[in-house]
Amino acid sequence: MNLLKQNYWLIAIIILSLFIRFWWINIFPVGITHDEMDYIINAKAIYLTGKDTTGIWSPLSLTAKSSGTPTAELPSLIMAPFIGLLNLSFGTTKIPYIIFNVLLIVFTALITKVLINRQVAIATGLIFAINPWSIHFSRTAFESPLALCFFFIALYVMLKTRSWKILWAFPFLFLGFFSYHGTKLIFLPFVLVISTFHYFKISDSKSKKPYLVLFLFSLLLFIYFIFSLKYQSAGRRTNELLFIPTEQTSKIVDFERRTSIPTFAGQVFSNKATYIVKTFISKYFASFSSIFLFISGEQRGAYSTWVHGLFYYIDFPLLLLGIFAMANKKRSSFYLLCSLTLIAPLPAALSNVGESYVLRAGFMFPLMLIFIAFGIMTLIKISGNYFKTAIAVLAITYSLFLVNFLYIYFLRYPVYGSEGFFFSERVLSEYAKREKDKTNQIIIVAKEPKFLFEQYLFYSKIYKSREVANKIAETMQLAKYTFENVKFIDTCEGISDEINAGATLIINKDLLCPVAEFSSTNPIKIIANTVDGGEIFRIYNDQICNKYSTRTYPQPNSISAYKLSEQSDQLFCDTWIMLSLPYSDPRTLGVQDEINVAKHKGTQDPLDLLIQKFPFEETNELK
Repeated sequence: MNLLKQNYWLIAIIILSLFIRFWWINIFPVGITHDEMDYIINAKAIYLTGKDTTGIWSPLSLTAKSSGTPTAELPSLIMAPFIGLLNLSFGTTKIPYIIFNVLLIVFTALITKVLINRQVAIATGLIFAINPWSIHFSRTAFESPLALCFFFIALYVMLKTRSWKILWAFPFLFLGFFSYHGTKLIFLPFVLVISTFHYFKISDSKSKKPYLVLFLFSLLLFIYFIFSLKYQSAGRRTNELLFIPTEQTSKIVDFERRTSIPTFAGQVFSNKATYIVKTFISKYFASFSSIFLFISGEQRGAYSTWVHGLFYYIDFPLLLLGIFAMANKKRSSFYLLCSLTLIAPLPAALSNVGESYVLRAGFMFPLMLIFIAFGIMTLIKISGNYFKTAIAVLAITYSLFLVNFLYIYFLRYPVYGSEGFFFSERVLSEYAKREKDKTNQIIIVAKEPKFLFEQYLFYSKIYKSREVANKIAETMQLAKYTFENVKFIDTCEGISDEINAGATLIINKDLLCPVAEFSSTNPIKIIANTVDGGEIFRIYNDQICNKYSTRTYPQPNSISAYKLSEQSDQLFCDTWIMLSLPYSDPRTLGVQDEINVAKHKGTQDPLDLLIQKFPFEETNELK
């Protein structure tokens, strides 16, 4: 009972965090990205068979998967006990990720309590619970927050232990190391920083042996990984490191020299080394961009809402105040947090694959929240007798910011940001699940059939037994993606030989498949982008939506519209399966393909092509 009284603030933070993160978790985000799905479906496979979906790779090898993208080694294994025990569903698979995110909040608050005091720890936990970055990624299955959780637990263990007991931090460092490729780049600096702080500020003994052993274990782990790269698929990702020159680096340097007056200075200032240094500095400081952090977030895919920062506007002045105040009042804690913050952007700065910070530099965000919390408590303290008013104003302000973010996240983002989470592939999977019993064959043509196949396995809920997992592993080992009468392929070549009479054909918009010879008595349907109604998948010989789909634009008119599996066929078709006009007349099958080719080659106006095909005659759909 006394324990509860002493930690009531922590319990309150946990309850608030869980409430926000479980709110509509079975609906939002509206889809699952390919990287997330890879971890989720492999977690289920490991639970069922001990290996991944191909039946080849084992996470106990501590290597990246040999097929597909070389993802981190341990996330699927860590999640296997959670995801394996549950039925694969849109909501339940996110539960373990929410739990680990809340653990990250808890241990960040506990670290703050040790480094500063309980009041700042409470403020840290509260603003972490409502932080946009935390809310957004707690509801996803990305691996970076999982790795951060283990690193912060390791830091807390270091802060609470003495002498040889600091070695209890190593198991968590081990888990963090193999949970995300990005954290491998800050692993040794992190261990060095926290060990140095512990030795000078916490240790009762000046013996260096425990620290040397901890660092030696960490160094051996890192060296093992470096040497293993020669024999595993993760070695393919070494060319993503900035300091390893690539063909693109050479092209950029050559362009700089060609567009300069030839002098000796060109050799000095336009070369691979200077390009790498300039790019590193640019990406490093971009991680601290106020526009990125407080205004718009990251402008790509599922990595932010695109119109809202990772923090709130009010966090910016409080961050500055917190940094200044901590530097004057808690200098040792300030040095520790600053050192960790300065190494945090290294994964983002050392990558030559695009510009991405929300996950690669994710280690800095919990640390920044501690500075913000210190700024909050400093502001309350200097308000003097008006401290209650200051608390009320801050509470109201943060509440308004939170409501605004939740409005964007739940009511706007699902529409304009749906394709960031591959929502069209979720619709396609739901359609195929319903259609497969109405037709003798479904053939889906897409550039990356493996990803679509994994999406289908998840959303159709067929991946739930060892028997099914073994059957799928056999086909995937042959690079075939098929189950029962649903088949995923990546080319249109010979497609006419693949199609059985009465089959349903679905083609991704990026593939120009001439299917004029494919006979069908039903109008062409499409799966469209919810933003602009643009075609993403085209459906030939549809069976289930033929008598329902009449719209030409997706219209999700309520939150329940995103509960796809609970919708009737009519409601599902009316909402998400659109009628393709003016090409729905059976005689026009294949015309859209010719129009796409004409657009691609620029040889003929698409409208002229349609008129040539059907001069002076309207289809029934156009009358």
